[in-house]
Amino acid sequence: MTNTREDWIKAGFEILKSKGISGVKVEAMARKLGVSKGGFYGYFMNRESFLQAMLDYWSDALTNQIIKNIGDFKGSLPEKLQKLLYLVDDKKFDDTERPMFSWAIIDPKAENVVMRAVRERLDFVTHLFLEEGFPQKEAEKRANIVHTFMTGSRSFRTISPPNGSSKRHAQLDHFIKLVTAPVD
Repeated sequence: MTNTREDWIKAGFEILKSKGISGVKVEAMARKLGVSKGGFYGYFMNRESFLQAMLDYWSDALTNQIIKNIGDFKGSLPEKLQKLLYLVDDKKFDDTERPMFSWAIIDPKAENVVMRAVRERLDFVTHLFLEEGFPQKEAEKRANIVHTFMTGSRSFRTISPPNGSSKRHAQLDHFIKLVTAPVD
């Protein structure tokens, strides 16, 4: 069986989720994939280049692709925020976001990538509010509120209504109504 570059990266994320960045080792990924570690070196020069590939993959999948998806969506601000929040309010994202933020605490390269992604996310949501006619400072404040709300939601997942449930969607819809209310 031939593993792809993406298979190795996904194996790295599985280990990151369960053991943290110190557990992401070539031998552990090879074991997870059921192959020898030689295949790893067909795609990556070393562990360092692999870790950079993980950072790039995460940034693309959980920031760039989502921004593109929502940016291409034609709708009002509340509709775009609903699409965004319903999409990212999913445990599968939590399982990757939390270990990425933990990695960023101990590794300056990871911190740079994570903070750049957060900035891109904030800039994008700010842009959504600006498109709706909110003043710059108000758009920035509301984008920060949206990001903080979603980040905080991850911390209380166990006491929140289940992802995708009508109760959770009602919470998100109420939040969207509050955060998109006209400026006084």
